[in-house]
Amino acid sequence: MEFFDVIDENGNPTGEIISRDEAHDKGVLHRSVHIWVILEHDGMTEVLLQKRSDNKESFPGMFDTSSAGHVSAGEDALTSAVREMSEELGIVATPDQLHRIGTIHIQYEKPFHGRLYRDNELADVYVYGEPVENLTLQASEVSEVRWFNVDEVWNEIKSGDRHRFCVPTEGLKLLKEHLENMEYTIETCSLYRTCSILGKPVVIFDEHNWALPVWGTYARRLGKPLNLITFDTHTDTHAPFLRYLKAECNVEDVPYDKSVLKLPQIVKLFKNLGFKRDDYNFESLFRLADCIANDEQILTASVLGYLESYAVVHKENDDFSDVEYGYNSEYIKHESFISGSQPDIKIPLALDIDLDYFGKNEDIYNWLNKAEKYIKAASVITIAAEPDWVERCKTDSSFEAGIAEQEVLNGIKTILEPI
Repeated sequence: MEFFDVIDENGNPTGEIISRDEAHDKGVLHRSVHIWVILEHDGMTEVLLQKRSDNKESFPGMFDTSSAGHVSAGEDALTSAVREMSEELGIVATPDQLHRIGTIHIQYEKPFHGRLYRDNELADVYVYGEPVENLTLQASEVSEVRWFNVDEVWNEIKSGDRHRFCVPTEGLKLLKEHLENMEYTIETCSLYRTCSILGKPVVIFDEHNWALPVWGTYARRLGKPLNLITFDTHTDTHAPFLRYLKAECNVEDVPYDKSVLKLPQIVKLFKNLGFKRDDYNFESLFRLADCIANDEQILTASVLGYLESYAVVHKENDDFSDVEYGYNSEYIKHESFISGSQPDIKIPLALDIDLDYFGKNEDIYNWLNKAEKYIKAASVITIAAEPDWVERCKTDSSFEAGIAEQEVLNGIKTILEPI
C-alpha cells in the first residue's frame, strides 16, 4: 500500500497522510513527479514516451510522459524522480542530471475499468538529456517505449486528438518552452564531456570532428582566433571539408586556398548559417560538424576564422598542400617533437589531443613531460577519445581509450597543481 502526504495548494504538507486509493477515490491533493527523457539530433528534439500497461488504473494502453509517479509520504520530489526512472525504465540517473523546469497542476475525473478515478496532484516536472540505452521496463507499469518528435506530440494533442497520447498538456508545454529557451552550448550538448581542471577548461568527445564547434565557441568567447597545437597519429586536415563543400554546395573544383570563401555558393551558405565569429551560432556549426567526416577539421576552422595558426604533431604522413596555399600551418613528425623540435606557443592557445596518438601508457607519460608548457599555456584543451582508432593504433593489448583518457586527465591535473 502506498501513502502520500496531503498538501495545500502551495505544495506544503498539511501533516495528514493518505493512502493512494483514498487519494484517487476522493480527489485529495498530493504530489507527483514527471520526467521527460529527451534526445537531440539533426536539429530536432525527440522525447521518449512510455506506453502504459493495460492494467494501469488510469489511461491504460496510451503513451504518457517518459516516467512519472507519486511522491511517497516523507519523500522529496527529486528523490522520487530518480527512483521512478530506475523502477520504470531502468535508467540509473544522478540527481544533478535531472533539471527541474516547473510545476503543473493536474486535476480531472474520469472512469476507468468501471470505476471513477479522481486525480488531483501538483507535479514537479524534470528533463533528462543524458544518452539512453539498454532500458529495462517495469512490466506492471510500462508495456513499451517509443521516441516521438516533440512537435508531433504537441500538434496532435492541441488538435484535440487524444487517441494515442495522455501526456499532460501543461507538462508538454513546459518542455517545449524549456527547449525553445535553452541555449545549446558545448556545456549543454550531450556529445561533450566538459570539466575544469584547476580552472583549465577541458572538453572531451568521441570523434574528432566535434572539436570544430569547441574551437568556434572559444574563438567567439575570447573574441579572437585561436592558435592550435594538435597531437594526432594522422594529419587529415582538409579533405573532409572539401568533400562537404562539393556535396552541399555543388562545387566541383574547390580551391584549397582561402579564396574558397569567395565562391557564391559558399557566401550564400555562410550567410544563411551563423558560422563566423561575429555571427556565431553553436547549433549551425554543430550541424556542419555532423555533416562532415570524423576528422579534426583544422582547415575548416581556419577558413571560418576560428584558428589563426595551427601546428600538427603527427606520426603518419598525409597531404600537406595546405601549407603552400597560404595557411599559417606547421607539420612536425612525432620523432622530431620527442627529440626537441617543438612548435612555439602563441596566445590564445588551443591544445588538442587525439588519443590514438598514444599506443600505450608509457607514450602518455613521455608526452606529458614534453607537453607541460602547452598544458599550462592553453586557453582550452580538447580531447578526442576516438575509441575505434585507439584500438587500431595501440601497441599494448591492454590499452584502451578509457584508460588513455583517464591517464591524460590525471597527468594534466598533476602538471597544473601548485607545487
